[in-house]
Amino acid sequence: MNMKKLQIDRSKIDKILLLALPGIGDTLLFTPAIEVIRRNFPESKITVVVMIKGSFTVLDANPDIDEVIYWNFVKEGIWRSLKFVLQLRRKKFPITIVAYPANRIEYNMINFMIGSRWRPTHKYNHLDFRCGGFLNHQVIREDDNRHNVLENLLLLRDIGLQIEPVPERLSVYLADSDYECADSFLKKHGLFNKSLIGFHPGCSELKSHYKRRWEAFKYGELGTVLKQKHGYEILVFGGPDEAELKEEVASLIKPCGIVVEGTTMLGTAALMKKCRLFVTNISSLMHMASAVQIPTVAIFGPTSHIYEAPYGTRFIIARTDLPCSPCFYYSPRHLKCGTNRDFECLKKLTVEQVYKACLELLNESS
Repeated sequence: MNMKKLQIDRSKIDKILLLALPGIGDTLLFTPAIEVIRRNFPESKITVVVMIKGSFTVLDANPDIDEVIYWNFVKEGIWRSLKFVLQLRRKKFPITIVAYPANRIEYNMINFMIGSRWRPTHKYNHLDFRCGGFLNHQVIREDDNRHNVLENLLLLRDIGLQIEPVPERLSVYLADSDYECADSFLKKHGLFNKSLIGFHPGCSELKSHYKRRWEAFKYGELGTVLKQKHGYEILVFGGPDEAELKEEVASLIKPCGIVVEGTTMLGTAALMKKCRLFVTNISSLMHMASAVQIPTVAIFGPTSHIYEAPYGTRFIIARTDLPCSPCFYYSPRHLKCGTNRDFECLKKLTVEQVYKACLELLNESS
């Protein structure tokens, strides 16, 4: 099915509104598109609206952006958020571009109410009509076999932007204070000149996504082997809401792993950059690892390893190739096992499989 072409008069685009409303990981995956937009509109003012505080932190120092606005639509409620959207409408942005994925009724309604003349979006394969995709200008069909970064870039191509050369990495900008934060942590734990490996055993809990976590005891067994057999110190990363999980995994590593806490988000990124390897579930920290270009072992279960894979760094996907996997695609629905096998795709992934992937990347980097 051919999508409708959207004819944009580039001479009338003096300001651009970008909506990066999904999570931190998807915001990082949007940064190559932001780079391309700036390249095509070097004189236009680029404003980005985010609804996650961490997304604001990720974008705030990005030189391709003129203004980042943080607005938590959920916390602020319907009426205050409506007033905020009408304020954006009064600014008369000629074009609004929404970061992929945006197949939620709330995102499409916000985009529609802002009222930009050009509102290019994807036509999604799953629940598109129910999520209000028709409210905006659908110019490209989603492809379940395309990477997230490419989805954003091809949307830009289909509205007439030059996407070549394609950006080769995600963007995050670290300051001296972020590296100082990382060095302070290393000094506190006596880790200078130590060989480090980072683990992230958590992931977002929204829409039951905690079910895509590899079991904690397997992280413990893997960390024990890497520590005892190869002499690596294991840093266990995660957000404040994952404190209990981090402690559990660190205690399962023998001798004990080290819980990362007390660092800022970008200080955490700077600390991750000190690691020789990062082992992680699908999460914002997996994409942060890509942004700071750490070799990554990415653990996948029900989610597609094609459109969520790390980008711009050396990586290996650790997964069980079951006929039913992947079964989860972008939609507002909660995550559930498509075959009622209690996420066998994750449970069958062995420590030995992940360990072999770790050794392959460690041998390459050495």
